[in-house]
Parts: sequence; C-alpha cells; structure tokens
Amino acid sequence: MSDPIESMDYDLVVDLEPNAVWKGLPPPVPLSTLQADPPPRPTELIHGLLFKGGKALGSAPSKGRKTWTALHMGICVAAGMPWFGFTTTRANVLFLDLELLPHELPERLASIQRKVGTSDSSGIFVQQLRGHRLSMDRVKAGIIEFCQLHEIGLLIIDPYYKLSGGADEIGTEGVSEFLFNLDEIAREAGPAIAINHHFTKGDSSQKSVIDLASGSGVFGRDPDLIWGIRELKDSTIEQPLVRMEFVVRSFKPVKPIGLRWDFPIWRHDESLDLELKQPGKSGKPPNENYTVENILEILGKKELSVGEWGDLSGAKLGIKVRRFKELKAFAKNNDFITERKEGRFTYCRRTRAERQDEFNALNNPYK
Repeated sequence: MSDPIESMDYDLVVDLEPNAVWKGLPPPVPLSTLQADPPPRPTELIHGLLFKGGKALGSAPSKGRKTWTALHMGICVAAGMPWFGFTTTRANVLFLDLELLPHELPERLASIQRKVGTSDSSGIFVQQLRGHRLSMDRVKAGIIEFCQLHEIGLLIIDPYYKLSGGADEIGTEGVSEFLFNLDEIAREAGPAIAINHHFTKGDSSQKSVIDLASGSGVFGRDPDLIWGIRELKDSTIEQPLVRMEFVVRSFKPVKPIGLRWDFPIWRHDESLDLELKQPGKSGKPPNENYTVENILEILGKKELSVGEWGDLSGAKLGIKVRRFKELKAFAKNNDFITERKEGRFTYCRRTRAERQDEFNALNNPYK
C-alpha cells in the first residue's frame, strides 16, 4: 500500500496554500525572499511623521481647534506645502466632514487657503455628512471606490465618534473593529488616514500624549502617528498657545513644538515656553463673590455651549465650576438665557440682556 504522504501532489499543495490554507491571507515567506526583493517603501506623506497607507490620530480638548488643524493638514498636503515645518508630498485629499454645518466647511477651507497663500483646490475633495445616520459599514465601500478612482493620498475623518456607529469607545472590541476597517481602506485604496478624537476627561497635563484620547487604550497603540495639543501656561483667551506633541511608529522621535493661534491656523513659534498650564491656574484668583451679571457679561451677544461659557468665565473671572453652575441655573430660571440642544451639547443665549433694571430689582440670592 503506497504512503499517502509520498503520493501527495506537492504542486497542488503550494497552489492551494495562499487561498485554501490561509483563507486569503498572505502566507509566510522566507526572510531571504523579502531581502532579495523587498517591498517598496511607501511615500512619506508628511516627512518624518506619516507614510501613505498609515493611520494618524489627532486629539485635543473639546473646541480645541482639532478641525481647523486637520483642515490645515489637508490643505498643506494637497498643495505640497510644509505643515508646521514638516515637508509634505503633494497628494489628493478627501475630507469626510461629519460635524460642520454645510456652509462652514467651504468657508473654513477658503480662509485657511488665504492664510497659507494658496488658491488651488483641484486636489481637495469633501463629503459633507452631518445629519446622516452613519456607520463604517455604510460608507466603507464608497470610500474605497472613491479613493481608488481619484487617487486619494490622504483621507481625513472628523470626528471619529460620528462614524463609530455608536460603538462603545471604552471597549476594545468596538474600537479595534473600527480601526481594522481603516486598515482595509488603506490596504485597498492606499491613502493615509487621519482621524480626530476628543480628549479623555480629567487633568491632561500629567498624561502621556499616548493616553490623551478618550476611550480604549487601542487608540494609543494602533495609530502610526499620534499628535495631541495641550494648552501652555502662558496661554490666554486673547492669545491661545499650545504644545503639539507627536508619537511616531516608523520614524525617529519627534520633539514637541510650540504653536501660536493666528486665526484660522496654528503657527509654529520656537520662542514659546513649552511648560503646560496646570489645572486651576487661570491667571486670576478664585472669587466666590461673582454675580449673575458677571457671567452674563461674558456671554454677551454670543451663543455659546455651556462648556465654552464656563471655560471663558473661569479664564476671565477665575470663577469655580460649582459657582458658575449656580449662577447659570439662576439665569435660566429667571428667563435671562435660553437653551437649545444640539447633539451632545447645550447652547445658551441671552434673552433679556437689555432689561437690567428688572434684573437688578429681582430678589437675587446670587448677587
């Protein structure tokens, strides 16, 4: 009786290996094969930071100008201009806008183009998806096809949570699945992919840049580039200053840089002291005697989210969060502000700012 091993058709085994045995995955190969014919080195899209086909995660506090920063990145790549001093390789860019109102995106892009001195929009594509119920399953095939057709070199998704399909950002499984989908897009269509995400809660000044993004630790392990921006100790409302930090997988370590806000972009400023602002150090001593009039003056004629209003009140007045909440509640209960909900945020606007005499006549326990 013949030995079944000896009678096996080895050519058939080799032919079947990649598909039947490895189920479509690349099979193991000898190192000598790779050394003799190494895979091509991908294009450095942002030199020293990010390859084409890589993933980047940017994070900053809420309303920390993440979108402006990502738009600036995209315009620089589309024009082949330096981004904060880092050389870029010119490539087509697709921006998936999941958050801005329809008029905001073209206005922001135009203002950044004027600031950096370019008017060429030929390599920039946008898809405005605010208000649509989204998931990666719904958009992935379209993204891949579009990126292939238009040779997209950089795909920017802003923000992450609007495309996560409601997945728990704390749980590893949901975040990993989302990032696997990004890998598939990169593998099939070739772009580098940059996503924006918000900071975790708490004091960010004591954390590593890897741990700044809210949610699962996968956010700190998976991307090829992580950048984060945090406020400097000398920053003010009138002149925001931040430290931008980088963690890279494929390049030598990158030193933090200082940035100065020059609307509508951050500008690299080597003269800045890079010491971070510590929590509670607003430049003004706490004062529990502040009144409703004080926080209404901060609100002025603007419409601000509760977080923005509280942050401005804290920075300009030194008012504590608890006291601000007390005063805000009194203003709402006495019809001096109106509130509206939009997504996760509550926005406030003054309603009767001109009726100061009536306000002063109120039996105001917080005055």
